[in-house]
Amino acid sequence: MPASLRAIQSAPGTADTAAWEQQLVERIRAGDGDAFDALVLHFTRPLRAYVTGVVASEAAAEELVQDVFLNIWRRREAWHVRSNLRSYLFQAAHNAALVHARRGRVTDRWKRGVIARNEVPVMGTRDEPADRRAEVADLDTALRHAIDRLPVRCRQVAILRFIHDLSYPDVAMVMGVTVKAVERHAAKALRVLRSDMGRHLGR
Repeated sequence: MPASLRAIQSAPGTADTAAWEQQLVERIRAGDGDAFDALVLHFTRPLRAYVTGVVASEAAAEELVQDVFLNIWRRREAWHVRSNLRSYLFQAAHNAALVHARRGRVTDRWKRGVIARNEVPVMGTRDEPADRRAEVADLDTALRHAIDRLPVRCRQVAILRFIHDLSYPDVAMVMGVTVKAVERHAAKALRVLRSDMGRHLGR
């Protein structure tokens, strides 16, 4: 693999995220296929996990996320990212999922157990004892079930804010609502999640 591709595919540190995203956008706009590959590699899994939670279909989510990337490449020369790249991609995926739902392809957008189904441990993660892995898996399952029981808007906010770590303004932009609305839904989600997880941990 060329050194330039290795460099751009490397996950950035927090301080370098904005510069790394800007570099990706500029290279893709210039027709750099390696930069586009890096974009797809870095963002496919979180976008697919989020869209799966919206459309309740892994196959549909896979197709919708691929369409998002394909549209970027097709119109790369005119592509502009006014916010940060991560928020832009989540907004594009969110909009694609809503269009998909409106066309009647989905009858139940929030089936139990679909949230973050593709979120798996990153390869190369330090090994943990078997009992610790089982405990973490149990907590993870309980958290996903708790999120799945939230009302729709609270659930969307919880996924974007607590799983994908978007800021409140970015969540508001993705969902097309005010920051105050996001804060309200996040507060409600936290109350419910703390109650549900508290019962789980105290059993």
